[in-house]
Amino acid sequence: MGTPVSYEGPHPSDAILVARAKDDDRAAQAMLFRRHVRMVSGLIYRIRPTHTDLDDIVQDTFLAAFEGLARLENPQAFAAFVGSIAVRTTHKRLRRHRLAVKLGLAHKDDVDWEGIVAVDCPPDVALELRRIYAAIETFPTKERIALVLRRVEGMSLDEVAEATGESLATVKRRIAAAEARLAALRADG
Repeated sequence: MGTPVSYEGPHPSDAILVARAKDDDRAAQAMLFRRHVRMVSGLIYRIRPTHTDLDDIVQDTFLAAFEGLARLENPQAFAAFVGSIAVRTTHKRLRRHRLAVKLGLAHKDDVDWEGIVAVDCPPDVALELRRIYAAIETFPTKERIALVLRRVEGMSLDEVAEATGESLATVKRRIAAAEARLAALRADG
């Protein structure tokens, strides 16, 4: 383990913290966790809007990130690195949970509407958000994730591809398929 470091200034860069975390510096890992936990939790929550297992997925994400720091080529890109791990970890959890529900081994998670819909949201917008989230709950997991990353997170197509570990063409197909499903639901509703 590296010797404890005296960080220069109150806010060392991610690159400095990553370098120290690679040497198993627990203080650096804790600082990276505190700096990025809200972003990671929010990302996971918007993909899977329930508090069920949220803390476990966040912990699994950071554990995988710290174990995989050797793969991080640009230490300043820790946020994107941990974000893509959060997406993949959430994807695995969603797939596993869906299978457990189909086999009768788990109950369908309830969507946390209060966390998705703002208190001051107009009733018609709140109803539309509920319809959209209820619809995307039924989408194939990879389509759902690609759509949420693109439309809710506002990621570019390249960023969605990087976060999901998929090709740009695959991401475009998944988003188009998810948007077609939404359009069909709007036409029916």
